[in-house]
Amino acid sequence: MKPTAAALAFLLGSLAFAGPVHADASADLKAAYGKFIQATSFRATMTDLDTGKEVNQIEFVAPDRYAITPTGTGMRQLIIGRTMHMDRGGRTMAIPLPAKADPSQYRNQKALDELAAGIAVTQRDDSTEAGEPARVYHFISNTYGKPVETLTFVSKASGLPIQIQSSGSAGKDKFRYQIRYSHFNDPAIVINAPK
Repeated sequence: MKPTAAALAFLLGSLAFAGPVHADASADLKAAYGKFIQATSFRATMTDLDTGKEVNQIEFVAPDRYAITPTGTGMRQLIIGRTMHMDRGGRTMAIPLPAKADPSQYRNQKALDELAAGIAVTQRDDSTEAGEPARVYHFISNTYGKPVETLTFVSKASGLPIQIQSSGSAGKDKFRYQIRYSHFNDPAIVINAPK
């Protein structure tokens, strides 16, 4: 999986959470992700936990705009609706997303509920690791057809998920990534199609 494709897949796949087991922890995490999918914008930084290196910066603007900027020499990609825009050497290309790629499905409560069915959520000790006091939730999902272990840090102040750490495998590739979220509902985040 290429780093930018992996970034979006990880970002969206990490949202498969909360189920009917362990009701209190599940209900709390479900409420946090309910707030998350209502956010009009956010920024996120994705880090490879094995190397400690930042992989991507991701911005989102509702309802369907993503900007993925790989760290280093990678090209910036914009996803607007069902189209991916890429800049290659000053030339912009617009490519339709494959039918199976649907970023909007993870910002839909019904789809999240279906993904989450039967996942056991447990609450861990509170932490300040994400930069502010947060409640920590643990669950194992089957996001890529294999077990993916996830810790979600939910801000005590805002009730929003502010950090996700996941480990597992996608195909032959193993991963241990972290996404840290910020700038929720920030009107300064704007994503426009290239001209």
